[in-house]
Amino acid sequence: MEGVMVSAVTGVMRPLLAKLGTMLEEKYRLSRGVKDDISFSRDEMRIMNALLVNLTGMEELNPQDKEWRDMVRDIAYDMEDCTDVFAHAIDEASNNTCCCMRWLEKLKVRLSFAGEMKTLKARVVDVSDRRRRYEILGEPTGRQPTRALVAVDPRLWALYPDAPGLVGIDGPKEKLAELLGKGNTQQLKVVSVVGFGGMGKTTLANQVRDKIKSQFDCTAFVSVSQIPNMAMILSGMLLEVGGTLPSGPNDDRLLIDCLREHLKNKRYLIVIDDLWTTEAWNTISCSLVENDCGSRVITTTRIEAVAQACCSSHGSVYKIKPLNDIDSRTLFHRRIFHPEDACPEELKNVSDEILKKCAGVPLAILSVASILASPEGVKSKETWEKVKNYLGFQLEGNPALGLMKHVLNLSFSELSPDLKTCMLYLGIFPEDGEICKDDLVKRWVVEGFFTEDYGPYGPEEIAESHFNELINRNMIQIGKLDECGHVLSCRVHDLMLEFIIVKSTDENFITIINDVHGTKKGHLEARRLSLQVRNSEYSQVLADMDLAKARSCNFWGPCELGQPATV
Repeated sequence: MEGVMVSAVTGVMRPLLAKLGTMLEEKYRLSRGVKDDISFSRDEMRIMNALLVNLTGMEELNPQDKEWRDMVRDIAYDMEDCTDVFAHAIDEASNNTCCCMRWLEKLKVRLSFAGEMKTLKARVVDVSDRRRRYEILGEPTGRQPTRALVAVDPRLWALYPDAPGLVGIDGPKEKLAELLGKGNTQQLKVVSVVGFGGMGKTTLANQVRDKIKSQFDCTAFVSVSQIPNMAMILSGMLLEVGGTLPSGPNDDRLLIDCLREHLKNKRYLIVIDDLWTTEAWNTISCSLVENDCGSRVITTTRIEAVAQACCSSHGSVYKIKPLNDIDSRTLFHRRIFHPEDACPEELKNVSDEILKKCAGVPLAILSVASILASPEGVKSKETWEKVKNYLGFQLEGNPALGLMKHVLNLSFSELSPDLKTCMLYLGIFPEDGEICKDDLVKRWVVEGFFTEDYGPYGPEEIAESHFNELINRNMIQIGKLDECGHVLSCRVHDLMLEFIIVKSTDENFITIINDVHGTKKGHLEARRLSLQVRNSEYSQVLADMDLAKARSCNFWGPCELGQPATV
């Protein structure tokens, strides 16, 4: 938990150190005293950053260390704001056509900046003295060696939904297809797949859709999520089944009418993924016209009552089950070893003990396996024992959702500080959205997450390498591929997204405004704002917020059909 918070602090440190270095350049013509203050502050902040990196491996910090960490974070934020305002003010003053006024404006800006830097330096000295006075954190680590770029692990392709060898899917796929075919074959029928997060509901629904879609005139797949934007969901359904969006504003009733008109004489198959409320189902179901053409609908949900509501008439509920021991072992070993039966004899017992704790949950199995699949962990019995002991200690008596929480925490704690920062940034994206790889990589670079000297590699190459490593570790999931098999997009599992949102918002790394995460005291001053709305309701929210210190503002709403507007 605490390592997560520290990674949010280190996320601002790298761009800050680069900006402080830029301030020393001759073009800013700062006095010797100001340059000395900047150099001193930069050196101290660099040491503090190294100390903070040490914290990322710690489960808990004592109150004294937490207080010191928070003070460093606040200084880093204020110093970054100060340098940005100064650089902008100098550029503005340079545009003045009058030579004398230009000189006076720049002098005023430099004097103001000098005073602010002196104040910030005093805060840096105070925080540095506190570390020495109270012996906080111990000694800093040295710089990490440059690593080779990471490619997507080829062992992953056998695990993704388009692969023929998905583990444990054949039985459930046949059963779900059988339920869809039962009874009156011409009547509209709904089958709801229910089970807790990480059980593979979406994968199963997609597999059945791919198997039987040739029997239908049109098909669609839509994700609903906890905060459903009905205009976007209904628009997506209409486009996927081959309809045309109406001109003008798309309200729910108009879209439902368009869907009913388009589907009235068609045999359709629609997958409605990640339903959370009966209200969302009641709205969507209005578009599912009963036309005696043998249409079928598959829904997925974590909530039994929602599943029952979907199937109140002419439907069935399918409760997805955990993987059995054989399938669990196959999935686990396939991710780690090549070939999958190459598990060393000395690891077989500890492997079985780890699998017992994963309780047949596919996401848990893959998350733990991705930790052990690293070059350092694949044959290290010490690492395997460490993972087993961690799970055993954390999961004693916990239910399934407790299992996933601790598995995700373990996966996150094994990431480097850079990777943790990249993961926290994913909290800006709405639930169940597809994230373009190129867009994400550019965002990481622009945010300044990769400002160090990485030897022969540029920031974009390092960012893409980090993207690949997050896929290899099962922290993010492959979305779309191009014809050559290159990853074009990714998705974040909703359990993982819930996990990182809690971490990133607690540290003010990201501020999220939606129906679940409203404005709270202390969150009105945003650094990275993600505004996820269904209509023009955001205007008042923005009016109440202080965006002066915002590094980016991301707006997600119905007008863009899921595409963000980033400021």
